[in-house]
Amino acid sequence: MVKENVDVVFHLAAYADVAATIYNPDEDFRSNVIGTYNVLKASLEAGVKRFVFASSASVYGNQPSPSPDEPQKFREDAKPNPLSTYANSKLWGELQARLFYTLYGLPTVSLRYFSVYGPLQVPKPKSHSWVVAIFLMRAIYGKPLVVFGGGQVRDFIHVEDVAEATVRAAERDGVEGEVINVGTGKPTRIDELALIVKTLVKEVVGAEVEVKYGPRPRGDPLGGYADTEKMRRLLELDPRPFEQGLRETLEWVLLHKNIIPEYILA
Repeated sequence: MVKENVDVVFHLAAYADVAATIYNPDEDFRSNVIGTYNVLKASLEAGVKRFVFASSASVYGNQPSPSPDEPQKFREDAKPNPLSTYANSKLWGELQARLFYTLYGLPTVSLRYFSVYGPLQVPKPKSHSWVVAIFLMRAIYGKPLVVFGGGQVRDFIHVEDVAEATVRAAERDGVEGEVINVGTGKPTRIDELALIVKTLVKEVVGAEVEVKYGPRPRGDPLGGYADTEKMRRLLELDPRPFEQGLRETLEWVLLHKNIIPEYILA
């Protein structure tokens, strides 16, 4: 229930785990579809002035490649290709938000978050999501980094930059009804990430880390990176470099070893 005199609703609540939603599509539907509809309806009834919806780059899935040697660059006008129930529910949320804007006048904007990382991120059990946190937490203890697949490309964006983009989406004019990528515009392969983490942790902590490989998980897209032209134009956001954010995240993990779950180190 959205109370009166609320100007902005940030709808970030979700069953937010690709692997978990594949094995539990009922909860995905209840939380991400029915839940989003309920918040949209309540926001409309309360006369909210801006509704910001947290979507996901997973809606792109796998896209046709212009060159097998180049990572995919995702523009907002690309045809969605969701490969998981999570991605499909996020795409539904975008479309429903757009309809609430065009049909009923609720000022909505959807943000397609790319791969968010940073302080306070603690991976869930049996999940391959949040790979930056998993790799850093394992690496500082000298545990092997397991790369599932390896060729997948991700655009890693720091949580503070995501937060800034989200606030700006609530404040800026001219974003109503839009879908906007939130990423850095820089691609990183998962196997490259493992080597970057290995090198950084050896430099900072002195730990030697082995890199191992496993099969790519079901529903895990090959991925790509964000076309950030729209984000920079409408939100005027310039995210920090990944190397800077990764070092900041490592510093946080080292200060909070006590909260690293046992299942991460198993």
